[in-house]
Amino acid sequence: MRRTGILSNRWKNLWRSVPKVVFNDYQFHKIENLDSLPYYDVDNSVPEFYKCVNETLSQLQLETLDEFDLVSNYGSEFRKSVNKIVDFCCARNVKRFSLVLRDSEDDCRFWIFQNSFYINKHFTDINLRHCLIYPFVTISSNNLINLSIGESQIQGSLIKKNILSGSPVLKSLTFEYCKASLLDIHSTSLENLQLIGFSSDEEDEDFVTIKAPNIMSLKIVGKMYVSDILLEDVSSLKVASLDFLIPRNLDTIHKREQKNVLRGLIQSLQHVERIQIGYSCNKVLSRLDEKGFMKLMTVIWEVLMTNKLKLNKNGNHVFFEVDLGLTVQELEKAEEEAGYGSMFLKMMKMF
Repeated sequence: MRRTGILSNRWKNLWRSVPKVVFNDYQFHKIENLDSLPYYDVDNSVPEFYKCVNETLSQLQLETLDEFDLVSNYGSEFRKSVNKIVDFCCARNVKRFSLVLRDSEDDCRFWIFQNSFYINKHFTDINLRHCLIYPFVTISSNNLINLSIGESQIQGSLIKKNILSGSPVLKSLTFEYCKASLLDIHSTSLENLQLIGFSSDEEDEDFVTIKAPNIMSLKIVGKMYVSDILLEDVSSLKVASLDFLIPRNLDTIHKREQKNVLRGLIQSLQHVERIQIGYSCNKVLSRLDEKGFMKLMTVIWEVLMTNKLKLNKNGNHVFFEVDLGLTVQELEKAEEEAGYGSMFLKMMKMF
């Protein structure tokens, strides 16, 4: 018993030297059923949570942290507390930084103003939700590899000048339920671009245009509140994953336009090596059995002839993966051996 007690005392303060710190306010809500907690609810437990976070950070001893992760409800009254958290992470040279805030109003979202955040050589991964990036400061992060921004408005000039120009080794860029009309991305290092839900920031132009000549992987999933998705330049693209849904209750979107969006995307992706069609897009795909749309049928023939259809789990989405590669002669032979409509119906039964 004595030895156990000594061991406990030695372990008591070891948490002060942990390289990874994770905070989630769900543990502070004083309700039995967390499912009944409103998504944007600033109750009495939130001030207690931020107080605990700052007290805990003040006792950490390591000068460098590998990872910092915070998820919490947020209101403007907690801006000072969150500023202290950002200052702490910059001072402790955090490598992987994640700040996920939940708020109810655009005007109370958290602005990141600290220069030490934007001019930082230690960040390798940044994940921000409901945070606004200061548009007049250019990010200078020579080691930043993965950047994910959610629930924010992204200006085209902000991406090109403020984010990409100062991130020479950035490989993956994710926008989750953000607003923009133009994604002009000419970074030579960026390989992967992901849109997880999206909407346009233009009142008279409810579509999004993507110019990203150097990316090799493009993923478009989630609810897209746009009337069209235009791929103006994705000439280096090798893999495309499509599993998006355009809400039918959107005033500017019609049922016919949903399949036109998918049709246009597939026509713009004729040069890629692999297309992954998810469940949501497959529903729309079934309405594209129209005479004259032969390029889509090329994909279908190749799936049936080579039996390369397979399920591929990617995050929370399931894709039907299609590998391109048949020659024109093989496709013409497939067209002769099976009817246009029957081939499509057989493929739909496979799904």
